[in-house]
Amino acid sequence: MRWADIRHVLLVAFLVRAALALIHYYIFPLPDSSADAVTFERVAWEWSREPLGLQFVDDYSYFISWLIALFYRFTGRSPLLAQSLSVLFGTATVAAGWYLARELWGRRAAKKAAWAMTFIPTLLLYSAIIMREAYIWFFFVLGLIGVARWHKTGRTGPMVLAVLGFSGATLFHGGMAVAAMAFCALVAIEALHRLLKGFSKSRVSAVALFWLFVSVLPFVVFVSGAVSLPKLGTFERLLDAQNLLRMMAIAARDGAAYPSFAVPTSTTELLWKTPIRLAYFLFAPFPWDIRAPQHLIGLIDGAIYLVVALTLWRKWSVVVSNKTALRVMIIVIAVLFVFSFGVGNFGTGIRHRAKLVVALLACVAPFIPQIRVRTPGVIRRNAMVAASVIAGRDVRAT
Repeated sequence: MRWADIRHVLLVAFLVRAALALIHYYIFPLPDSSADAVTFERVAWEWSREPLGLQFVDDYSYFISWLIALFYRFTGRSPLLAQSLSVLFGTATVAAGWYLARELWGRRAAKKAAWAMTFIPTLLLYSAIIMREAYIWFFFVLGLIGVARWHKTGRTGPMVLAVLGFSGATLFHGGMAVAAMAFCALVAIEALHRLLKGFSKSRVSAVALFWLFVSVLPFVVFVSGAVSLPKLGTFERLLDAQNLLRMMAIAARDGAAYPSFAVPTSTTELLWKTPIRLAYFLFAPFPWDIRAPQHLIGLIDGAIYLVVALTLWRKWSVVVSNKTALRVMIIVIAVLFVFSFGVGNFGTGIRHRAKLVVALLACVAPFIPQIRVRTPGVIRRNAMVAASVIAGRDVRAT
């Protein structure tokens, strides 16, 4: 009701996601809903019957179960209720993605992006089943909105929003902590730039000095080994090349595993195979990787990312000339780079790259083709105009 620009978009986004949730619950199971999704729901039911503490601390992957358990505590067990939470966050992500695109490019481009977000297959799927992705999308995009507003206004409020958004995403998947670290790096660079600019004028900005200290502190704590990030481990472990190689080898052990030429076996291969892994993370499966009928879904999904990537490639100068969009892209690239290391099969890659699609669509929003649906009234009027032209009469009078 508040955002009239996308009222119809949000209504369609909700109805499509709700319909898929009902189809999954009453008719037949949707893809990728029989493994982790079942476990998350079962753990939520078990936890709801116990005193709710901080059970998820041992494994943040199950924060979604803890959240659903809060509802189960008062409503009883209802998988459809858990699906409805995914529908809620999935629909809210379309609204958040529209808002982000509006901050970057304006209302017209944002509406095109919102329509695209409404019908992206993976966004539809994971907004209808009990998986973490819908929650991660929402909080990640919320953090990016904070980044965009911070760059435009320089105020503290958007910075807090960015931190809260990235922290919320990290609760559901530890790898999203990379987004928060990338944001801290941006703040540190901005603060350092202001300090150096002040030094040239024999002035020291206390505010810039404060933000430089605050933004650098998380890196100091992490590098010191005092904290271990979920999924990522300690700084020392991240620098251990052999550990990375072992992680990649383990990740490539199923029917949808990357081919051997994309799995590094030495430190040297780790360097030159990184671009290959990036390509597989974003676009796989390729036609030569298809080994089962369900892989065709991934082929279509990869084609969507290929179109987005080619659009970014062609319009890169336009995107980076928008300083706000550039900062958003820096954070997206940081997350993309880290996830490409940790994923070794395109089945998992399809799910993880979906975390970035809303942000990518927001960045290329001005270049998304606009599809016009002509109503019968418009068609009738165009026919009358055409008839007037043929008869030699004045079109404007008609």
